[in-house]
Formats: sequence, structure tokens, C-alpha cells
Amino acid sequence: MLGKQKPNVVVKRWRKTYRIYEEKGLLSERRGKSNLGGRPKKEDSVERRLAKAEAQIKYLTAENELLKKLEALEREAKYRN
Repeated sequence: MLGKQKPNVVVKRWRKTYRIYEEKGLLSERRGKSNLGGRPKKEDSVERRLAKAEAQIKYLTAENELLKKLEALEREAKYRN
């Protein structure tokens, strides 16, 4: 059950949307697409980007090694059976 104030709040929000974006604002889906700004993204320094790239390379290398070991174990189990 909706509260008594809910319909009034919805109509108020529709009117505000219409005032700002006109008819197009009521027809398009705008949830999650706020353009109110927010925090500006910081520019990463070259050193920071390099450190991130090196960490990602290290992670992916470890993941590849793990997958190779897993494949070897699966192959070994397949030949045993």
C-alpha cells in the first residue's frame, strides 16, 4: 500500500523533470545517469600508472601459472582413468 504522500511526491518529481528536461525528460529513462558532477577524477602520475600496470601483470602471470597447473592436473587425472 502506498502512503498518502507518495502520489504527491511522484507528481512533484514529474513536474520538476518536465520543467528541466521538457517532454523528452518524461519519455527517457534517467535513473543512474546523474550529471550533477561529483568528484573530479585525479590524473594518475606516470609512476602510479606504471605501478598499477606492473601489479596487473604480476596478477595475470600468477593466474596463468595457476591455470597451467590446473590443466596439467586435469590431464593427469584423465590419463589415470
